[in-house]
Amino acid sequence: MRAASQKSGAITVVTGTAAGSFGQVGTVTAFRLDSAGILLAGFAPSLTSPSSANTDIALGVRPDGHLLYGTTTSGGTAVLQQTMPDGTPDLNFGTSGKIEFALSAGEQSLHAELVLLGDGSVVFAVLTTQNLRLYKVDSHGLPVVLFGAGGQFAYAADFANAFAIGIPFSLLSLSDGSLLAGIHNRPSGSSIESLIVIRISNNGVLIGANNLLADQSSNTWNFAVLPDASVMIARSRSDLTTRSAALYRLLPNNSFDTSFGVDGAYPLPGMLSVDALALDSPRLLVAGQDATSAVLARYNLSGALVSMPVVEFYNTHLDHYFITADANEAAGIDGGSAGPGWVRTGNSFKSGGSTPVCRFYGSQVPGPNSHFYTLAGFECDGLKQLQAITPATQKRWNFESLDFISTPPTNGICPTGTVPVYRAYNNGFARGIDSNHRFSSEAAAIQEVVTRGWINEGVAMCAP
Repeated sequence: MRAASQKSGAITVVTGTAAGSFGQVGTVTAFRLDSAGILLAGFAPSLTSPSSANTDIALGVRPDGHLLYGTTTSGGTAVLQQTMPDGTPDLNFGTSGKIEFALSAGEQSLHAELVLLGDGSVVFAVLTTQNLRLYKVDSHGLPVVLFGAGGQFAYAADFANAFAIGIPFSLLSLSDGSLLAGIHNRPSGSSIESLIVIRISNNGVLIGANNLLADQSSNTWNFAVLPDASVMIARSRSDLTTRSAALYRLLPNNSFDTSFGVDGAYPLPGMLSVDALALDSPRLLVAGQDATSAVLARYNLSGALVSMPVVEFYNTHLDHYFITADANEAAGIDGGSAGPGWVRTGNSFKSGGSTPVCRFYGSQVPGPNSHFYTLAGFECDGLKQLQAITPATQKRWNFESLDFISTPPTNGICPTGTVPVYRAYNNGFARGIDSNHRFSSEAAAIQEVVTRGWINEGVAMCAP
């Protein structure tokens, strides 16, 4: 299914129904809703059926309501159609509203995309098992012969696995007139996934192609075009144990902006995946999911990471320690909002890194009346699972939030440029008192409580 909107608020939707034992498309249906959500009667364009039910079709709507639709057929043909605003064929476009482009023998495609340009021309793209193919036509469907070779551009590569796993690609029109294709790449027989970015000039000449962010995790990508011809890329990454998301800024030379975030990556704490990006200049809207719900967030495009101090408090009545990266919460504790006995220890460490930190709280009754922090991952997920199966009448840790970000150690060793944050445990469960933990980058602070019977649990995280 694809949807496209107009400035008037109208929305056009194209969808299909599968038929047959191999999921062949039975019918393709298009409908249009006005800004009030009322169905446009009589709008029923006749559109070419794709090669199979999981073919990713291309859709666009001109400002005047003309519909553009692109797909590929099982016969090895790429098809671009244009209809009038009422859904009838535009007889001034191609032949009876349709243009067909023959693919080479043996080429198969499940992926199509298109972009509308300011002069009324259209770039229609298909990704096949062997090529990225671009076709540029004017507003009447005639080839723009100065684009590539007679209106066509091809970039040859092994895209067979992209075809097999059915992941769509993206085609973007940039402010300098160039085009950018972003393709999820995994060569045949390889477990390495990456993003291929192919930049093409406005006259159909290859500017550059780069293979970026290759690793063995599973990735998805989303894109947003910025006014300076750079591109914001959201990467959603998952492996056997973790899921995370981050933003990157791709410069016009097809390299990453290393001043953006940390070494070119801006982590999105708590967000497990990104589903869409939209520019709200000078800010970026990011839609995705965290561990429990859908998330809509807005970010400043400067990419500057603000490292907030994580401040430590001590309760003289409870012999408990507490940390927070929230300046408002800290000020409230100073004012007595958390009850009597809380004082600042003078210790703190910086937030910042690649991984969000999960914050848990027990309860006053049945307890534990304390907070606990751990990096997102195995331990955090395990505590959430225990919370789900443990009745509220029993002691348990309750997930509160993703409080700040930090960096995980490797085998107890922090990366270069970071400092260890140690964790000590008061052994409250065995002692029959509320469990409490102290987190500090000061080894002497940890040793002080260890001499009082606490357990040194080693490096919990790494601070910048």
